Formats: sequence, structure tokens, C-alpha cells
Amino acid sequence: MNSPVQAVSAWVRDIVVGEGLCPWARRPFEQGQVHLVEVRGGEEQARAALLAQAQALDSAGQGTTLLVLPDAPADFPTFQQWFHRAEDLLTQRGFDRRIQVMAFHPAWVFEGAPEAVNRVQRAPVAVLHLLRWADVHAAVG
Repeated sequence: MNSPVQAVSAWVRDIVVGEGLCPWARRPFEQGQVHLVEVRGGEEQARAALLAQAQALDSAGQGTTLLVLPDAPADFPTFQQWFHRAEDLLTQRGFDRRIQVMAFHPAWVFEGAPEAVNRVQRAPVAVLHLLRWADVHAAVG
């Protein structure tokens, strides 16, 4: 059986990069700039890891980090609340124009959207994805 980090790594390789769900993911993935960090425990541990990894990412000046959260709520609405509190925490700590956070969850649902749309946000394990705003702007700009 794969570990949560192995499952997410395979998902990034096969689905996100392999199927082109994110056109900007290939380059950092192939350059080894996608960092996967497993975080065990509840929301408190996830928040501590989020801040530590946001600081590391902000200082590094490159790369992206996926916080793999195997102990996150299986219930999507509860996880969505975690995600919104994570966004708020980054804003409160001054990362709001430097670090962006995105969420992925096995049971992700966009209300009223077709299944194909929901699939874009589904990962094998709950994930908080931290990106540098400068990298996002460079990729799309």
C-alpha cells in the first residue's frame, strides 16, 4: 500500500501533470521543485505546518509545497472550513500577497458542477497547496 505522500506524488505525476490539469505544473515537477510534506494530526498540527512551510517557501524564493493531510476531515464541508481558516491564517500572518494556498480533497464538490469539473480539485488525500504569488504571476503572465 502506498503512503499518503506516495499517493499524492503519483496523482501529481499521472493526473495533474500527465493529463495536463495544470499547464504550469510540469516544469516545477520535472525540476524537483514540488515539495511534499506529510502532516499527521488535527487542524492545530496542519496550521503549524502551514505557517512553517509558508515561511520556508517565502524564504526559498522558488518551488511549491503540498501539505499532505491524511488525518484531515473526510467530510468535505468540514475540510472546506479548515481551508478557509488556513487562508485567514496566512492573511493574518502577512503572507496574503506572497503565498497563495489552494485545497484539494478526495470528496471535493463544486455545488451544481458536473463531475468532470469536480475532478480537477480531487486528490487521493486532502492537500493544501502553497504557491508563491510571484511564481503564479510569472506562469500566467
